Amino acid sequence: GIEVLGPPVGTHEYCRDFMDNTVAKYDTMHSMVREMEDAQCQYLLLRYCCCNNLNHWLRTVRPEDVAEAAERFDVAVEDSISTMLSPQNQSFEMTGRATLQSRQLVKKGGLGLLSAKRTSDPAWLGSWSLTKKTIKTVLSGYPELLDNLDSVATSVLPGVMSISAS
Repeated sequence: GIEVLGPPVGTHEYCRDFMDNTVAKYDTMHSMVREMEDAQCQYLLLRYCCCNNLNHWLRTVRPEDVAEAAERFDVAVEDSISTMLSPQNQSFEMTGRATLQSRQLVKKGGLGLLSAKRTSDPAWLGSWSLTKKTIKTVLSGYPELLDNLDSVATSVLPGVMSISAS
């Protein structure tokens, strides 16, 4: 595989390995945030810096290739949240309900720390819908590549499948 403007392009194995390595780099940042003394600084860095790191990858890497890495990233965010909320600055296991609450938007009473795993499919679908016309123009000289671009019938993305079904 190769990298094209950052994202990996190639076999599923290559893309998954690439994303695993990418998330491993972010693990260091999460551990540095967890070591901070000030909970407000932890929260602000977590919300505005750490949690947004995967957005580009979620939009440009196939959801099936980013799924495991996104899940691992979400676990790192949850560990950071639990450390931030703990009085002794030690990680504790959050309940499922507490995790869901932390993932809610701030205006809905949450911490605004969105889940990479849950936003993967919509991010990918949104990116393709915004760039499809441009891709068709660029690939117009290669009709064999365009054949699959319009095929939503074979998509495994839940968003595409629900749109196709309606």
